[in-house]
Amino acid sequence: MQKVKGDTHPLNIILSQRYTIPYYQREYKWQRRQAKELVFDLVSEFRNHYREDDSLKDVTKYGIYFLGPIITTESKEIIDGQQRMTTLSLILIKLNHMQTVYESKINIEKYIFSDDLGERTFVINEPERENCLSDLFYKDNYETKKDDTETVKNIKERYDDVSESLDDEFADESLILALQHFIEWLKHRVYIVNIETATQGDAHKVFENMNDRGLRLSSVEMIKGHLLSQVNEDQRTKANKEWRDIMQKLNAEKDGDITFIHTWFRAKYADTMRERRASAESMDFESIYDNANKWLLDNLQRIGIKTESDYERFIFKDLDFFAGLYMRLIKYSTKLDKRFEYVFYNAHRDFNLQIQAIMSAVNVSDSAEDIDRKIRIISCFFDQFITLRVVNYHSVEYSNTYYRAFIITKELRGKTVADILRYTKDFLVTKVIPEGSLSSISEGFHLNQFSKRYIFHMLARMISYMNEQCGIDSDFDKIVDRKKTNSLDIEHIWADDYSQGNHSEEFANERDFKDYRERFGNLLLLPRDKNRSYQKNPYEEKVQMYFSDNILARSLNRLFYKNNPSFLRFVSESGLPFVPYDVFNKADLDERQELYRAICEKIWNIDNLDRVAK
Repeated sequence: MQKVKGDTHPLNIILSQRYTIPYYQREYKWQRRQAKELVFDLVSEFRNHYREDDSLKDVTKYGIYFLGPIITTESKEIIDGQQRMTTLSLILIKLNHMQTVYESKINIEKYIFSDDLGERTFVINEPERENCLSDLFYKDNYETKKDDTETVKNIKERYDDVSESLDDEFADESLILALQHFIEWLKHRVYIVNIETATQGDAHKVFENMNDRGLRLSSVEMIKGHLLSQVNEDQRTKANKEWRDIMQKLNAEKDGDITFIHTWFRAKYADTMRERRASAESMDFESIYDNANKWLLDNLQRIGIKTESDYERFIFKDLDFFAGLYMRLIKYSTKLDKRFEYVFYNAHRDFNLQIQAIMSAVNVSDSAEDIDRKIRIISCFFDQFITLRVVNYHSVEYSNTYYRAFIITKELRGKTVADILRYTKDFLVTKVIPEGSLSSISEGFHLNQFSKRYIFHMLARMISYMNEQCGIDSDFDKIVDRKKTNSLDIEHIWADDYSQGNHSEEFANERDFKDYRERFGNLLLLPRDKNRSYQKNPYEEKVQMYFSDNILARSLNRLFYKNNPSFLRFVSESGLPFVPYDVFNKADLDERQELYRAICEKIWNIDNLDRVAK
């Protein structure tokens, strides 16, 4: 191996270079979780230092954040690190769009791409990515095409995830003012170690040494080492096999072992959390994440591990039980099980803090029936919590809910089914509903950048609910499957045409019409091909076409109310104000919005907690 050079640089130096990727590893594969975690980690670290009266120059005094190493060759090929580098480019593109709130922008374009003799070159210079990145940079959007590669499709999806997270993180007025401070902090205080080698072969050797033969043990391995060292020698081989088998199952999901450890320790043992102010000291919640092994060693007495038998119980009983519960909850999060449907619904909206809260409430000594009840009650509670927040435009992103979820986790810890039912109902009534109820739907709940993905979920739930009540298969997971051919998209009942119908008489100007067009009652879900073919048609034509679609769309058509006994029975028994529309004007949209609110009040009803507790 020739000489290896390792230099630590801030992002403004690292991203001033232009890189390529060897042909055998060109796929960008990060998923939603990794992209959102990167944004959260960066913004959280920035918040630890930022104060409202800071000038931009004060950013140079903020703490450094180390983003890990990348491995490159002298010719600027990235051997390891392209996932982070690509995602950083997406973050910068979004931040560049967000700067429109300022009169003068910080020039970050040179860290995204450069023009050399008329040729545009992005940080990662790969031709297959150029059209997508160019559209994201100039238009803030990219329309995926059938022949796009996996990488291009992932880049578009992760850009949407990054956009959603950053919009949410900087939604508060106080933090909007911090946006440029955050940009400067990214440029100057976020560091990467660039390990540079002469050749690809040398780079691969470095990569293998760092990943396959690294001297540093992982936090999970160090926890294992300590626990096994304290187990009776006669039981050590058995304990080692128990540990290995469990971790192997957990690692069917990437980083499953350490994610489980973090969730388990936080759920059952964390009592404190860092104050939400700059430079506050890390407490249980943060320390478990930063160094679970050290936290465990520092807290053995507090969590009841004192004797040899305690260590054996911790491995053979506690570990086995909570790993099994965790994997069960992961399964319910990824595959719809109607017995535990709310776990899936919450996961579909990326609210995975439910797992921590459920694990907190469950005891090793609980009966199987009580465990099932606790899962159902807590997941149903969070389903209502999410919806109530969303329709009132309160974020449910991790960064905005983890503190409250931690408090809930502590207060649910080890409680009985009856206590959990009482607590969750009281929490909704006294702490969530006063911040905004479902009546907000009537007050103008509408489609925007924040609500889009949640409205998609709500419309799907409404279709699933109506199907179920009418005796039709109600496979929510199939309704929301975006990977299937011709998946569903949000459809506007009104075409985007101010001149149609009597819109010009009902609205003072086209802008008012367009704003009203985004209301919840004007929305449906339709297969993508129909959505695109119907969208310009006037309502009188659309309503005839809707008759062949899902039950929510069909309910607009007068023919659906004839010779349809199951639907008519449902309408009669539910008391829901369904009516057909031959025309669909402003007053009709308002009436439809009221219908949607009434359906939502059936689906997200506090009495559901009593039902699932049985």
